[in-house]
Amino acid sequence: MRITFHFLVQIITFIPLIAAHAVSVPGQYSITKQFTTADGQTYVYEFASPKNSSRPTLLLLHGYPSSRHDWTEQIAALTAQGFGVVAPDMLGFGDSSKPTAIEAYNTKTLSNHLIQILDAEGLRNVVGVGHDWGAGILAKVVAWYPGRFTKIAIVSVSYFPAGGLFDIDAFNKLSLETDGYQRFGYWYFFNSYDAASLIEQHVCIFPPFRALHLAY
Repeated sequence: MRITFHFLVQIITFIPLIAAHAVSVPGQYSITKQFTTADGQTYVYEFASPKNSSRPTLLLLHGYPSSRHDWTEQIAALTAQGFGVVAPDMLGFGDSSKPTAIEAYNTKTLSNHLIQILDAEGLRNVVGVGHDWGAGILAKVVAWYPGRFTKIAIVSVSYFPAGGLFDIDAFNKLSLETDGYQRFGYWYFFNSYDAASLIEQHVCIFPPFRALHLAY
């Protein structure tokens, strides 16, 4: 099956609908559900069936650091137009399991988890939407399970095919020369062994993490 790629321009068509749901809250337009995968990981996700049989269900994958609540307004807008939604807290985020083993986040494993959720909901195929890091995971899921997607949308980042090599050192070297700073220099910090404890000790100076800390 051929995959059609729709980018942010297509997503903008939903923006006028958001204003009508400015006070929406998680769960107002969807059901919060829980699913345990075959390997014992628990996912929490928002779910709504299509109200219009001609509308597809969208699988919404959030970025980093974030949670399914990023999609609250989009869920309100989409369900109002009859679309179905599945919006999980990705593994390691929000209310889903948070294994500490790096191996648990293998992208083939994550892809399989998402397909298990779709299977549990009886969804043969969906429209995939990925934001930020969620876009990277979506690309992998589509590569391994192309028949489960009719379209995909990549939001805020470019499409990066599964199997491609992202040379972080080369990219940082180039951006240092062209922009004066390493665009992904913070990756080195995140990959250090003491990053988690340092962020926890100084959460107030890490705005995205502070927001998540206050939310949970």
